[in-house]
Amino acid sequence: MKTSSVSKVFSAAALLALLSLQCASVSAASDTLAPSTSGDEQTIRSQAQAYANAFSAADVKALGSMWSADGTLTDVRGHVFKGRAAIEDNYAGFFNRFGKQPLEVTVTSVKFPSSDVAIEEGTGKLLNSSTPVDICRYQAVHVRKDGKWEMVSVAETPYVAADSKEYLKELSWLVGDWKAQGPAGSMRFSADWISNRNFISCTWYAQGSNQPSEMEVIGWDPAAEQISSWHFGANGGSGRANWRKDKSSWIVQGEGVQPGGAFGRAQYTFKKVDDNNFTWRSDKRSLNGIQMPTIDEIKVTRVNK
Repeated sequence: MKTSSVSKVFSAAALLALLSLQCASVSAASDTLAPSTSGDEQTIRSQAQAYANAFSAADVKALGSMWSADGTLTDVRGHVFKGRAAIEDNYAGFFNRFGKQPLEVTVTSVKFPSSDVAIEEGTGKLLNSSTPVDICRYQAVHVRKDGKWEMVSVAETPYVAADSKEYLKELSWLVGDWKAQGPAGSMRFSADWISNRNFISCTWYAQGSNQPSEMEVIGWDPAAEQISSWHFGANGGSGRANWRKDKSSWIVQGEGVQPGGAFGRAQYTFKKVDDNNFTWRSDKRSLNGIQMPTIDEIKVTRVNK
């Protein structure tokens, strides 16, 4: 069994998605369930909600009690955790590192190959996640033993969206027209969907100008397996950045080159306040290796038209 902190992160993320996979109902399968299994479906559904509650409380023992003593988890990287003790240890490692996090589950099917066996499939997503893995597909096998449903086997696989536009759903609130007041004066920008909603194009305007000062395109980078952006300045400079979500914020690690060849790096933080307001700040700034001042938090407001 892998015991590194990395494997704990991935298996724990898997475990959350897979254990709480029960926390949504399996209504999609209800039409195919025989009358004799409908009560069992409800039992698994209720038990799943108990799992979600225990996870929210970071209650390792309560979570472990839902597994059979010799249950097995196989995570997205193929790491296998066998036995309740190993699974509980995996939970503990996750909570120690990342704390409590809510989970969103979409159950696609529940089948009963026999009266005492249930197979559940779907996807699980950690919300407000700062973990390396926050979404996966799963299959969980439940077995009834002495009148109690227990998980005996859970396997996850990497989640692959049907198309890249799915990855940008959480940034859909950014689409629209915005204004802000910064140290160098006021600015505005517009964000809109392009290319069949697979990308978001952002155009920036300096104070008093109708000519764009910079353009940025945000989209899913399948090679990097993350949201990335590419920006192009009116002065001929260009660059790229990688995005990751951290709770209610987006952390953007960017780098670029100016027309004269100067190379810069910076970290940007977008924090959503609500659908009409967010804050922006920039730190960890450097130009040709020389540290540059932090740009303090700026409030950005939607322009209602």
